[in-house]
Formats: sequence, C-alpha cells, structure tokens
Amino acid sequence: MLIEYRPASDTLRLWNGRSITKSQAVTDTLAAEFDEKGEVAGFTLERTAGQLRPFLPGLGTAYERN
Repeated sequence: MLIEYRPASDTLRLWNGRSITKSQAVTDTLAAEFDEKGEVAGFTLERTAGQLRPFLPGLGTAYERN
C-alpha cells in the first residue's frame, strides 16, 4: 500500500502501486481508481485535512509532509 499526501492541494492518495486506467467519483471529495483489469487499485481523497482533522488532532502540523 502506497500513501501520498500533498499539502499544497490537500489531497490524500492510497493505492497499491498498479497503473491507474480509470477513476470514478464516489462522492464530491472521494474517487475510486481502477487498474487495467477493472479492479480497485486505490482511492483519492480531496480536502483531506478538513475531513480528517476531527480524527487526527495533529493534522495541519506534524502530518503535513510530502
């Protein structure tokens, strides 16, 4: 599992490292990503800090690293 957080865009991406061939919106801030076989390969969460801050009090300081 690969995890990437981009503070500049406040985007969190979780994926298995396989090539993504398709992305489909699940909600206005969550997208599922699929590989060439059509299997879920990852997820992208936008506006991450606002959504996770209630669960991670340190978000916005210690967690904002590339």
